[in-house]
Amino acid sequence: TPKELQSIICSQDKVNVQEWREACQYEMSNEQNAIVATSQTVQWFWQWVEEGDAERHANLLEFWSGSRYPPVFGFKKLDGEEDPLSGFKIHRARERKKDSLPTAATCDRLLELPSYKSYQKLANAMEMATTWCNNGFSNA
Repeated sequence: TPKELQSIICSQDKVNVQEWREACQYEMSNEQNAIVATSQTVQWFWQWVEEGDAERHANLLEFWSGSRYPPVFGFKKLDGEEDPLSGFKIHRARERKKDSLPTAATCDRLLELPSYKSYQKLANAMEMATTWCNNGFSNA
């Protein structure tokens, strides 16, 4: 149908946060302080995502993957069926001060999160990174 074709070409504006969260991969490391789905920072991160509106989701997607739109066929299609490293990933930011800004490697869909002392510190850092860092590329 025309609506389905438009969805494939333009992707979907609405982000399914639950699907994104379920499809996300975490560090494959045996380190004691490796980040996992149950880490406090990760819990706060997904809380921040879930509380966000469409603009926050678009900014985060652009920061994390280089595209403001969710994957055309959904996040689960990127969960590593063909390539175990193809999906969205969260790793612990190493050798950085606590509460510093997160970084992302868009080609690898890798988000590196520092440890945060509170939800508010994480929220402030995520807002700053996803708002200001994205604007830097478009204004260059």
